[in-house]
Amino acid sequence: MGTDQNKSKQDWILKTLDCYEGRLVQYAFRIVGDIELAQDVVQETFLQLWKEKRAKIESYLEQWLYTVCRNKAFDLKKKEKRMFSLQSDIDFADDGDNSPTADIERQEDAVGILDVINSLPSNQKEVICLKFQDGLSYKEISKVTGLSVSNVGFLMHKGVKSMRALLKKQDNKGIAERGVRCLAR
Repeated sequence: MGTDQNKSKQDWILKTLDCYEGRLVQYAFRIVGDIELAQDVVQETFLQLWKEKRAKIESYLEQWLYTVCRNKAFDLKKKEKRMFSLQSDIDFADDGDNSPTADIERQEDAVGILDVINSLPSNQKEVICLKFQDGLSYKEISKVTGLSVSNVGFLMHKGVKSMRALLKKQDNKGIAERGVRCLAR
């Protein structure tokens, strides 16, 4: 590879790193449950990206990154025999109320929603997180997970329906009314 090609590829990798690193670390973290391991997974993902031909994967780069990151995270998880732990920040819609009481309510909502998400089967949990936290389409989720688009839709529907039912059942502070939409950024 010539110097100009190397520079061009390096610029492309750096631009891709700036764009996707944070989201991929969050995604890997949800799988492996440890921030340092998640960063290692993302580093390995970008090392693999360096080995790939840009023209081969550029048209589906985001899906490729998530798929490779997912596979590396699950490989590491198997190797480390770690338990699945979903840890993430949930951004709630800004209701303009910044009082200490409102902050406590939002924190309680986040804990309640994380508990509900953690109670879902892992396949539902994964598609919900990829959709609402990472903003992927059903088609992109399908390519990342290896599931059909219709299976992704089914898991999404079933997972959201289960979440609503569980939230309504335990709702004494209005969590269900604020709904699952707080998962979206």
